[in-house]
Parts: sequence; C-alpha cells; structure tokens
Amino acid sequence: MFLLHFFTNRNTLVTNKNTSEGESEVFRKRAAYLLRIFLSPFTVMAVSHQLC
Repeated sequence: MFLLHFFTNRNTLVTNKNTSEGESEVFRKRAAYLLRIFLSPFTVMAVSHQLC
C-alpha cells in the first residue's frame, strides 16, 4: 500500500502539456485513490487473517 501511495503521489508532480492527457491523468489518479480506499480494509483483513 505504501508503494501505491508513493506512486500516486509521484504522479501528481508530472505536468501534462496536453489537456486530454491531463484529464486522463486526473481520472487515473481518482481511480487509484478509490481503489486504495476499497482495497485497504480487505488487505488489513487478509494480513490479520494470515497472522492469526
């Protein structure tokens, strides 16, 4: 999860010259953010299940 968070934060530093690329980049960041929110509880449950 930390690597994904670092990857999405690093993408914000990239400036797109084309507007269509900028829109797709915003959509990609939004999708990655939502994916991270949805996956975080499942990863926590999976790790805790393996530890027990």
